[in-house]
Amino acid sequence: MGLTIRWNPPRTQLFGLSKERVRREYANIQEELHWWRLLPQHTGVDFSGSAIDVFWSQKDFGRGGLIPHIPYKLLKESITKVMEETRGTCKDNNLDPDAYIEEVVFLLEGLIDSVYQEMVRLEQNMRKVPRENTAFRAWEVESSSDKLKEYLRERAAAAKLLGKGLEGKAEPEQKAKGSKIMITARTSKENWQAIRSEYDISKIDFARKIKFVKDKFKKNVIFRDVEQAFVLSLQGFSKPALILAGGVIEELLRLYLEHKNIKVC
Repeated sequence: MGLTIRWNPPRTQLFGLSKERVRREYANIQEELHWWRLLPQHTGVDFSGSAIDVFWSQKDFGRGGLIPHIPYKLLKESITKVMEETRGTCKDNNLDPDAYIEEVVFLLEGLIDSVYQEMVRLEQNMRKVPRENTAFRAWEVESSSDKLKEYLRERAAAAKLLGKGLEGKAEPEQKAKGSKIMITARTSKENWQAIRSEYDISKIDFARKIKFVKDKFKKNVIFRDVEQAFVLSLQGFSKPALILAGGVIEELLRLYLEHKNIKVC
C-alpha cells in the first residue's frame, strides 16, 4: 500500500527534507512489520492469541521480547524524533517553526494511517481473514490512531513553543503588553541553578542518580528535556511541560529496566 503523503498547501522549503525524514521512519517500521511476519522464526511463537494482543497494544515499554517491536511504540518514537529534528532545523536556520511544524503534523498523520493500514493487511494475511471484511480491527485502528494523533498534536505544540526561543530560558521576567508576554532570557546554567533552588538537586547530582544511562547522547537529551520542562512550567505552559516530563520518566524507566536486565510482561 505504501506511505500516504499528506500536506496542507502551500509547501514550505523544508517539505522535501521533512518528507524524507518521515519516509525514513516508515521504512524502519516496515522492517519491524516484516519481523512480525516472521515471528515464529524469531521467537518460536505463533502469530496468534497473546502475540496478536501485543501487536495491537499501546505499550511504550515493558518486559518481553515482543515489546521493542510494537508498532504503536515505534510510531510514538518516530513522532518524537521527527518533531525534534524539525525543531532543530528551524533553530539552526533561525526560522519561525509554526508553518514547518504544521507541515510535519500532516506528514506524520499520513505515517500513522499508513502503518495501521499495513498492520490490518498483515494480520489478514497471517490469519487468512477475508479482505472484504472492512470492519476488521476498526476499533483498534481508531483507538490507537486517535491516541497517537493526540500525542502528535501535543508534541507539535511543545515544539512550537520551544522553537520560539523558550529553550535555554528560566525564571523569566514577564510583563503584560496587550496579549503578549515579554520574556527575559536566561542561560542553561542559570536554569539549572533555578532547578536546584526549587527542587534541591543540581545537574551534577541528577547525573549521578541516572548513572545507569550510559549513552552520552541519551543523557544529554534527558538533561535538555528536564530543563525545557522546567522552563515551560515557569511560563505557565503546564501541558507541554507535563508531556516532556512524562517522556523523561518513561525513558528513564525503560533505560533502568534495560540496565537491570529486567523484563516486564
